[in-house]
Amino acid sequence: MDQGLELAAISYDGLYLVGKETPSAMMEAEARITFSDLSFLPVDHFISQDDLNKCILLGESAVLDQVQAQAEQINFSVVNLIRSQASILEFCLPGINKAQGLAKLCRTLGIQLEEVMAVGDQLNDYEMLAEVGLSVAMGQSHPQILALADKVVASNEAGGVAQAIYELLDK
Repeated sequence: MDQGLELAAISYDGLYLVGKETPSAMMEAEARITFSDLSFLPVDHFISQDDLNKCILLGESAVLDQVQAQAEQINFSVVNLIRSQASILEFCLPGINKAQGLAKLCRTLGIQLEEVMAVGDQLNDYEMLAEVGLSVAMGQSHPQILALADKVVASNEAGGVAQAIYELLDK
């Protein structure tokens, strides 16, 4: 892709690198983080996919800033754009977010969202943190996540998730 950007499509079956067969180190790391098999998907097959959950565009932050600004000027309502990291721009269908997935899990388990603690750090966590009973932000979180959270813990690297769990269990 132009300007060093990589496009990936995510379905329930895995993570697909679109249009090129050799992933960058960043794309390989995304596959490890999401526990996904990384496969190649030709562009013509990508366009015809109907089982995609979301697409992600990986690249330099400044380039993604430009892409996001241009996409937001178009003001199309068929997808939501969200930054999950400085180097990742996500494209999701409206209403598809972590809050919706967590709500479905809660219904399956027979519990209320108000009984749930969620931990997050980026804007793709915003809706989920807004819906749960106890929202926890990691120390390195995006400023909007820090402002939203009921509690702030240490960073990912300093064991913040463990801190949140230990403090919850001590109550």
